[in-house]
Amino acid sequence: MSSIDQLRLKQIESLAVFDPKQVGQSYYQIVCHLPSQVLHIFIHLPSHFPEVKPSIEVKPAINHPWFKNGVLANDRIIKWSLHSSLGKVIEELLLEFSMNPPVINVMTSNQYSKPVEQSIPSPTTLPTQELEFIGLDTKTNQELEDLLLDDNAFAEYFYSLDQVKPNKEMQDSLLEKNNEIAKTNLNREDEIKDLQTRIKALQEINVKHREQLDDLLQEQQKELVRFGSEYITEQLRQMVATSEDMTELSATSYLEGKLTEDEFIKAFKESRKLFHARSFKLEKLTQ
Repeated sequence: MSSIDQLRLKQIESLAVFDPKQVGQSYYQIVCHLPSQVLHIFIHLPSHFPEVKPSIEVKPAINHPWFKNGVLANDRIIKWSLHSSLGKVIEELLLEFSMNPPVINVMTSNQYSKPVEQSIPSPTTLPTQELEFIGLDTKTNQELEDLLLDDNAFAEYFYSLDQVKPNKEMQDSLLEKNNEIAKTNLNREDEIKDLQTRIKALQEINVKHREQLDDLLQEQQKELVRFGSEYITEQLRQMVATSEDMTELSATSYLEGKLTEDEFIKAFKESRKLFHARSFKLEKLTQ
């Protein structure tokens, strides 16, 4: 079994808590009991699922902000990725339906639209389920009035109804899971703060290292300028000119009687030798 097949199987297993019924090769059906109606959620898993997002529809057709053209289009579906959780998508959808029940689309509420896959059965009608207020017929008018005025008593009676119990239990389960997640996050608060402190310290060290690097880069640039070809050529050109000046100075000193003939010849030879050596190097450098 490939890794993709394993991920597909894991996604399907995440639906087990909702008691799904397989109604086709790639279709699954989940029944959602609401206080005033029963909805059937059809989940279609494309051949490339979970690389490709699933398609989720509800029958009978409904009007709800999470659905577009009859297909679920909330944030989790829009941002679906290979590692998204199909079970989490259905869990959030059921919770949303319990808090914000959808409205049946009256234009198509009397029949199912034909599923894409031919092997899926196509029921023609889906009756809505009406609440049965068990025990109210035996109460007096005063007892009924007291029940309506006492919020706690009314809530206790309402949540005891068979049609409401499953949704209440599911809501309590989701709240409990959310509470566990919140507690887990709170338990890691100290760890998160410690990591934040360490990150801040590392950022300060990084700033210092960056400043040191900038200083070193400036020094490097200065050295490159100092020993660059243009700088060396200019310095050598000045030294050639200095050698020429030394030759002329020797000749002037000899003419003025400041140097003997032997001293002049020695100074002249040294200055001309230095002049030609530097001129040769300058010529080679500028070729």
